[in-house]
Amino acid sequence: MHIENEDLILDKIPTEDAEWWKILKFAQHTFNGFQVHGSVGKCGEVATKVIEKKTESLTDLRTCLFFLVRQSRFTGEDSHESTERELVRRIRENVSRGNFA
Repeated sequence: MHIENEDLILDKIPTEDAEWWKILKFAQHTFNGFQVHGSVGKCGEVATKVIEKKTESLTDLRTCLFFLVRQSRFTGEDSHESTERELVRRIRENVSRGNFA
């Protein structure tokens, strides 16, 4: 079930130290970066900008989390867990400040 940014509440966002499956579920079941950006390539470009700390928008943070989780699922390796946990922390910060853009 897709959840729009403005409908996110902290109770629905796992914490960075949550059980791993909760972060995966949040990343994949509340947002679809491919639909939002129109392609895998564009989604990857946004993810790169987030990792390089060139953007902090809530949509871009969620895109990056979605992209990294999907990438891990596709490759069978989860080498991004610490980054994904950091993204969850940053998403929670945006929501707590009311930054829904």
